[in-house]
Amino acid sequence: STLIPLALPQSPGRPYFRAMFSAIQEEHRLEKEKLYKEAVASGNAAQQAAKDLSDALVDALNIGVTEAFSNQKEVEGHLRQLKVQSASLQHQTKKWSSLIDSVDKALLEIGDFENVLNVVEADCANIADGLERVARKREERAST
Repeated sequence: STLIPLALPQSPGRPYFRAMFSAIQEEHRLEKEKLYKEAVASGNAAQQAAKDLSDALVDALNIGVTEAFSNQKEVEGHLRQLKVQSASLQHQTKKWSSLIDSVDKALLEIGDFENVLNVVEADCANIADGLERVARKREERAST
């Protein structure tokens, strides 16, 4: 900055005012320099604080992302296990269904066999009854 010299009238106290003016100028220069250094230091501190905040936010987000990724991997692992278990259960269920069908067929065959036996037993009873009647009639004819 350019200082405009003041035109002071010639007087016996002029050197005193000049010294005082120089002292005020020096004090102003030192104060200005001090304020500039404080502003630079404050700017640097603000930049560092912004960088620290940015780093902290990125770290916080990364922790969340890392946790989400870890949880996703864990869920995918559980899904794979469930798929394997589901396939195994499906296979076992098919076996059980086939076994139940076989047992059902066997029971039907047993039921059919039992029915056939009942029919044969009834036929045998009818035949036996018929033979008894024929035998009685022969006896009656022989006795008459």
